This record gives sequence, C-alpha cells and structure tokens, in this order.
Amino acid sequence: MPSYSPQLMLFGRGAVSSDFPSGTQGPVEGGFFVAQLDQATPFHVHGPAEMVGVSLNVKGWAALTGQPVNLTTNRMLPLAGTIADGDAAAAADDIAGRLGRGDIDRPQAASQIASVLGGALRKLDPGHEQFIDRMLEWLGNSFNPALEDLQETLSMSPRTVQRLANRYFGRPPIALAKRYRAVRAATMLSMPDLPDAIVTEIYNSFYDQAHLIRDLRRYTGRTPKRLGGDTETLGEKTLDVRGYGNAALFDRIAEEEAKAKA
Repeated sequence: MPSYSPQLMLFGRGAVSSDFPSGTQGPVEGGFFVAQLDQATPFHVHGPAEMVGVSLNVKGWAALTGQPVNLTTNRMLPLAGTIADGDAAAAADDIAGRLGRGDIDRPQAASQIASVLGGALRKLDPGHEQFIDRMLEWLGNSFNPALEDLQETLSMSPRTVQRLANRYFGRPPIALAKRYRAVRAATMLSMPDLPDAIVTEIYNSFYDQAHLIRDLRRYTGRTPKRLGGDTETLGEKTLDVRGYGNAALFDRIAEEEAKAKA
C-alpha cells in the first residue's frame, strides 16, 4: 500500500495483515481503518475475500474521527473508539457482517456505508478548516513548494503551523511536501500518454534520478519502471488522480495535453 490517506475497510470475508515499521499487525477481520501511512507498507489479504472501502481525505478523517493524524499513523484501528459517533461505528460493523452473510451485495454495502459515514461527520473548527484548505493549495501548486509561500498565506506563527500540520496531516510542512511530491510523481508517471513537459518537470523536481527512485520506492513501493501498465492491484488503484482533487499540478497536465493536440 502506498503512503496514502486513511482507508476504512469492511471485509465481509477474508482478513488482512500488514507489516508496519513497528511490527506485523493482524490478521484483522470485519471493519477497521488502515490509518495514514508514512511509507509504503506490505499489505496482505488472506482470502477468499470480499470487501468494500472508503478513502478519507484530510477533512473526512478529521470530521469523522477527530483523531490527530500524527498519533494514529502506521497501524490498523478498530472502528469502535476511532469513529467519534459510536452508533456509526456499530452500524459500519453491522454492514460488514451482513456483507459476509450474503444479506447484501457490495454495491448495497458501499451505498449503506456512505450513508452511515455521511451522517457521522462533525463540523470542523472554521479556522482549522481554512488551514487545511491553505495547506492543500500550497501542496498542490508545485512539486517543491516553498515554506515561505505557505507562511505568507497564513496569519499564524511557524510553531502553530507545525502543530496544526502534525494534527491534520501527520507531519510538518516540509516533510509532508516531500511525501506528496513522491506520491504525486508516481501518480502522474503511471498515467498513459503523460505530456513530455510534465515528465521533465517531475524529474527536475528531484535532486537527481537516484533521489527520485529512492523516494518513489519509500513512499509508493514502486520505481518508475514499475509504474503504469494494466495492473489492477489494490496498491495501483490507490495511486489515483482523484485522490488529490483538482490540484493545480493536474490542471497543468490537461493544459499540456490540449497544447499537444492543437
């Protein structure tokens, strides 16, 4: 599994174990979270398995759990005690059970868990929500965003910025930018027909090719040669453009493609 946002997984059948830096956890059955990962992590599915899942963005994790990201990374967590709404956690576990018994199919389970989670989201502090938006804009505008640019957009002390970055993103801004750069680079390099200008920009954003390969391996478990193709693994599906919304970097891809076709 790449270093990616938290995942809520409901296994009707099968179980999961994972080799985290602190040691192997699992096998775990039923409903659980794979919290945000700081590095690519071996993820083993013990089948036959049937599951549905939800990928949570920064605001989704905060509104659903209220848990600081830097205190929950690199582990699997039970739904009870992690989802702030205890009734929602119980309802999610029940969906996993009904999926396993065959009372509902995967589309029904997916629809039901979306409804349960939608009703369990809590409002975020408006100032913190604005901070998250500014951080995402900063991360999305460049492969190597300057910390000074972030500070200019926030009326906060550097200490407060670091504290909130740890809480909502799991790492200080500079370390976070490095992880986002690697995952975004891998996501783009896995896209077919990526414009040459974007490929050049990706390679130029790293000190050299060795650093590119090292960071991609660390954060995604892959190298440039292993990206793309027709693979349909869970890890490959997690490297998805939609995981980053309509960030400026991806908008530039569309612009380059349009120029190439003109």
